[in-house]
Amino acid sequence: KAVGWYPHCPRLTDVERRELWVPTIPRKESDKMERRLGFESSPLLKKHPTSSRFVAEFEARLKEELLRPMHQTVDAEMPNRGRLQRAADESRLAERFLGELQESWDAFRQEGRLELVDRSATEIIRFLVTQRGECQREWRECLSYIVTTLRATPVEKPCGATEAELRAAEVLGVFERLHAAGEIRFASGGKSDDEAPLRNLLELFLERDRIARLNPFLQEDAILEVHRVVRLFLELEVLREKFARLIVQLCGVSDDIDAGAVTPEVERVVARNRGEIARDLESVRTWDSADHPEWLAFEVERRLQIRPQQYDIARVCIEEPGAIAQLNMG
Repeated sequence: KAVGWYPHCPRLTDVERRELWVPTIPRKESDKMERRLGFESSPLLKKHPTSSRFVAEFEARLKEELLRPMHQTVDAEMPNRGRLQRAADESRLAERFLGELQESWDAFRQEGRLELVDRSATEIIRFLVTQRGECQREWRECLSYIVTTLRATPVEKPCGATEAELRAAEVLGVFERLHAAGEIRFASGGKSDDEAPLRNLLELFLERDRIARLNPFLQEDAILEVHRVVRLFLELEVLREKFARLIVQLCGVSDDIDAGAVTPEVERVVARNRGEIARDLESVRTWDSADHPEWLAFEVERRLQIRPQQYDIARVCIEEPGAIAQLNMG
């Protein structure tokens, strides 16, 4: 078994040569000596320029460009009103039930419902493809920042550190990195530019302490910034899945579509799915992923997005134990 901070690390003990790297620093000195020595870490503290509100503002822009208030007839009657009225005339219970249904219908009519703007399929697809490209660029920038920061090491000698302290810190860093190699792989970020180690990133998001283990040289503010960018990256991953649903499934075009070559068949598919496209665009995150990290992880793993109505029901169940709420789906 390895001496020091980890009770068992097979990657170190399998080969005797690697065991020579296990530091002999006392246990009380194992709390990231690099930080205590005060390495110059300014290259590690560069903040990512994108705001945490990027995805929320992006989704709001999509709604503004592609959705409009739905025109509704003022005197629209509740479906099956006549048949329900006949039953109400014969029973006080049915009369009460009809009154509750009418209140629900009136509230539904007063909701600000949205519909797709009056544009051709070509215009809609061209806009979605353009916006997906912007989302993809920011997705790559976040992944690049995470990878670069986790690989970063100090470049200047700390003031006042002895050679023995420097050597101890260096060996500790090597030990940490060898151990981390068994947990996460960021060498290439994936087989292509469009792939990422999502499982590893989810672990970093749900267990922030892993960031310090992957790069012991990072100070607390840098760890917080990496964690923020990981959260932004995962929100962008959910947004990428939304674009895949909109473009491929609901618009019926291939993932590498040329927006200028929309066929009549695609036009018909878009016309048929205008309602579903509008509902997907209208569905935005109304909760803070920092407050509900497990929900964001659920969205990423299941390749979906929690709708505002679903969040409202969950919030009622959490904040009012024993309350009864109804969510109609289908």
